[in-house]
Amino acid sequence: MHSVPTMEEAWALLQEYNQEEFHLRHARIVSGVLGYFAKEYAPEEEAFWRVAGLLHDLDFEQYPEQHCIKGREIMEERGLDPKLIHAMMS
Repeated sequence: MHSVPTMEEAWALLQEYNQEEFHLRHARIVSGVLGYFAKEYAPEEEAFWRVAGLLHDLDFEQYPEQHCIKGREIMEERGLDPKLIHAMMS
């Protein structure tokens, strides 16, 4: 079964692969921006887009040369929703 993590679960996952304050702050900002636009245009998907924003650079700190490739692998291994994986890679 595929799932979309809660914000708390997404934050914990992000911290497994990111420790630099810049990357953590960047993820929170992107999450907020996507959440803002989702609230305006697709309120029923606001939580989804906030999580997508939080995880969009999941792999960047540890795997900059394989950005998005490793993120996809990590998310697939965790059984995350393919729609979320697609959003992260877009």
